[in-house]
Amino acid sequence: MRMRTAHALTLALAVVLAAACGEAKPPPPPVRDLPDTAAPPPPAPRPRRAVEIEQAAVGVFTRTPDGQVDFRPAKTIPMEPDLQFGWVIGLNTSKPTVRWREEFVLPAAPETWGPVAGNHQLSPDRKVSILEREVVPENGVVYNVWTTSPGDPKGRHVIRVTIEDAEPVVFEFDFV
Repeated sequence: MRMRTAHALTLALAVVLAAACGEAKPPPPPVRDLPDTAAPPPPAPRPRRAVEIEQAAVGVFTRTPDGQVDFRPAKTIPMEPDLQFGWVIGLNTSKPTVRWREEFVLPAAPETWGPVAGNHQLSPDRKVSILEREVVPENGVVYNVWTTSPGDPKGRHVIRVTIEDAEPVVFEFDFV
């Protein structure tokens, strides 16, 4: 009987130890031992910018019969005399004024860049205009308007606009 009792006690002790061991979990492996297929850590949150771009378009500006300005987005702009074209960018900012920089690249030098307000520079080959302005956003919108002139080149035009610390916006369009 003792043997049975001893055997029973050993069996009971084995069951208790097995149950206790079942609850214990091994420590997780160190991060450096993860396989190459492990997901990368989540990106750090990016800092909020002073100016964020919400919408952007390039196109043609016209006046309606009642005198309002109408903007029509376009990737192709007809080479018509005195046609007004340019870009419009919707912003999210609490700043009362914003500084923007526009780099306007033409396929060939125009006959004239005309009078331009703001800090305006031309590249030595006159194919690139760099214009800087500080403006008050109108209802969260900033824009720039150009007018076609005789001698403006046809072809691919590129405008790159940088507003404060926001990501630059690049517009590509064709004059036909």
